Amino acid sequence: MNESDSYQKALEQCVLIKQMNLLSLELDVPFLKKAVSDMLENHRHRDSMMVLNPNPLTHNDQQGLNYAKITQLQNMLNLAETSQQIIELEKKLALSKLNASKFNDFFGNS
Repeated sequence: MNESDSYQKALEQCVLIKQMNLLSLELDVPFLKKAVSDMLENHRHRDSMMVLNPNPLTHNDQQGLNYAKITQLQNMLNLAETSQQIIELEKKLALSKLNASKFNDFFGNS
């Protein structure tokens, strides 16, 4: 892959990343955190009840799938929280730059 192809691929990926960030901001993080907590509790309960399952191989596969889905949701929530944090830090930085500019203008600094 040459530099031009790499740059084009990076631009395409940026569009997808931006879309994912925007979607993540729509998540109801407090509600979903509670749901994840409940899901993890149910997951642990099913593990403790495994002795009653007539087919432990199916149980283990199902538990593995369930845990992967829970982990995926946790990662989505982390993305949502981090995206919100980035927005807040960008606002804070912009305000700081504006205040620094006003301060410099006041004292005649450039």
